[in-house]
Amino acid sequence: MDDTNDFPIFKIFILSSQYLDGTISATKQLAKYLEESPAPTGFSDLAYTLAQHRSRLRWKAAVVASSVPELIHALQEHQHSQIVRSSQPPRVGFVFTGQGANWHAMGRELIDAYPVFRRSLRMAEKHLKNLGAEWSLMGTYTFCSLATPLLST
Repeated sequence: MDDTNDFPIFKIFILSSQYLDGTISATKQLAKYLEESPAPTGFSDLAYTLAQHRSRLRWKAAVVASSVPELIHALQEHQHSQIVRSSQPPRVGFVFTGQGANWHAMGRELIDAYPVFRRSLRMAEKHLKNLGAEWSLMGTYTFCSLATPLLST
């Protein structure tokens, strides 16, 4: 618990595997690791790493806790019914720094070539606008035909 605040700060811990048994095993292994660590630190870092830097596979478990002891208890008590199987295969996302990591205008070419990519960006832009963003995710992009090559300016 944060000493500067009267309310616990909860974190979500996401574990996943290609198979149900693998997800069950991951919850048990994490609980065991945390129990055996003399003074586990990095509570927030662990939540961040599990949520942001791990593959999201078919079988998932999400555990919420505000402290290491609470996390250990939640992992040990985790019921199989709380582990869910995704109905869809994992989806791929693209992130562009704007610095031409592969080639100039690569993102614009994907927008033109893949309607699902364009729709995803438009949906994300709507959500960002609803959250108060004053800028456009699509920027000054305008749809162009793949028949005409995109030229750098």
